[in-house]
Parts: sequence; C-alpha cells; structure tokens
Amino acid sequence: MVLKVVVNGYFRSGTTFVWSFLKDSMTKDYVCFFEPLQQEIATSIQREKQEKTKDKLLNKFLWQEYIGLDEKTLHRLLINHPSATNEGIYNEQALKNYLDIFHNLPNNILLQPNRLHFFFNIIKKEYNPKIIHVIRHPLDVYLSMINVDKTVYENTCKKRKINYYLGLLIKKIFPSIRTTLGDFEVEKDYQWIRRHIGLPYVQEDSWKMKYFNHQSYFEKMIIVWTIANYYAIKSINQEKGYLLVYEELLQNPNKVTKELEKYLEINIKNHPKVKQGNSFKFKKQKLSKLKKVITKYKLEEYFNYIIEEIKKREINYLK
Repeated sequence: MVLKVVVNGYFRSGTTFVWSFLKDSMTKDYVCFFEPLQQEIATSIQREKQEKTKDKLLNKFLWQEYIGLDEKTLHRLLINHPSATNEGIYNEQALKNYLDIFHNLPNNILLQPNRLHFFFNIIKKEYNPKIIHVIRHPLDVYLSMINVDKTVYENTCKKRKINYYLGLLIKKIFPSIRTTLGDFEVEKDYQWIRRHIGLPYVQEDSWKMKYFNHQSYFEKMIIVWTIANYYAIKSINQEKGYLLVYEELLQNPNKVTKELEKYLEINIKNHPKVKQGNSFKFKKQKLSKLKKVITKYKLEEYFNYIIEEIKKREINYLK
C-alpha cells in the first residue's frame, strides 16, 4: 500500500507512548512498526522471537510486526538497513532504498523511527506521509536517560556480581564509562552532526577543547537535542506536519488527541493516559546549566527557534 504515518522524536521523548496508543487505534489495514532504524534491530527481533518476552525497559512486545513478515521481506529489510553501523544514516539513497521496502508492503504503514530529524523533506517528497514530531524538554529527556542508565547499570552489577558501590565509585572517577543501552547514541549522533552539518563550531574547537575541556555527556546530549529538533521543526513547518509537545500531552491530552484525530483522519479509541508530574522534574539550577551550554556552543539561534515554536503550543520551556 503506502507509507502513511511517521512518528519521530528524540530518544526518551514519548515516541513509543504515541506509537502505542496510535497502534491501538489504527484499522486492520495498518501495520505499525517500532523503531525501524534501531542499530541492533536484527538482534532485537531475534531475541523477542526466540524468548517470547516483553522488552525489559518498555514492558511491551515491540517487534511482532517484523516477526509477522515473510522471511524474504524481513531479510531484505535487515540487509538494506541504512544505519546498522556506528556511522548513522550515511545518505538519502540508502534510506530511500530501505523505506521503499515498507512503502511497498500490502498494508498502510506507520513507522516510529526516532532518527529522521534531518530527513523529513525527502520523506515527504518521496512518500507524502503524515509526519508527527514529538518533542520533550531536554532536561527531562536527560534525566530519563540517566535513570535508564542507572537501572541498566544496577542490573549489570547484579548480573556480573560486581559490588554496586565500588562500581559507582569507578563511574564517578571515570564518568565517560556508560552502559550501551543507557548511552542512547549520543556520541554517534554528535559525530554525525559534526560530519554532516558542521556543528557545533566555536573558536574554542581547537587544542584547548581537545586537551583541556572535554565535552561532557550532558553537553553533547544538549547539542544533539538542539540541532536535531531545530531541523525537525523547520521541516515540520515547511511540510505541514504536526508538532506534538510532550508536556502539552500531559497537561491537555483531550486537546492533543482531538488534533491528532483531525490531522490523521482517524478515531483514537482510547485517549492516552499519561502519568502526571512527569515533566519539568529537574532542579532549577539545571536550567541555568542548560543555558550555559547553549551559549558556550553558540546555539542560541537554534535553541530560541525551538522555544518560540513550543510557546505557540502555550508551553514555556524557560520557566
């Protein structure tokens, strides 16, 4: 049939939640695929197929739509995967070749990719889908990442019988040590942006930065969040997509649901139930730290554009 809907967003921003409740509302001629651009997609599919257990982090079956494909189609998807390396999506043609396989399936398709911030224009041109971009406050995103990292780390310590407090001491001395799951591809995305967009570029980006001022995980995550969402929202505005602000979904789910129903031309059966108090959980001094990163790497133009677009949804990220 056709690629009809794309639900994109930065990690830990609520895209899986949106995918889940839209999936429950789609008619039978829709197939809703989870994270088709995940680097370890082949391993994830095989794990769920063999173990028949829900994902430990999200407590959901995530890969059943892939398992239900015929062997030939699944094989084509996996061997044409455009971001299966640490380099990320390397060009538009590779991405198109991959998405063509979904587009030519005998169903209407919804994809929840998490990694298409820079490719909305080409996707709209080639497939003309409805595009939803989900955004969540960067400090809440960061806190969510850290909490996931902590949970995974605790489980790793138990599994390997490592003393938990000794492990914490090691992580404090060497903060760059992170678990694979908890990293959320920050370094990979940061390097992709440096190679393909050239940001961030500052005069300090020299031997001083290299030897005396290493960027922290927090700094890189804020840089990636800012650049990725800037380009995504620019494209959303150009292509008449829908910007879904996570905090608005928390505060006014009925309003957001009605707008999604109108935009997607569907009836959402069960309105999303979101945990209250799940936004702006960070300490106030973190907001100052965020602003310092934006200033340090000269990202004011990008960040302010995002803020102004979010204010249109009557949400203030700088409060």
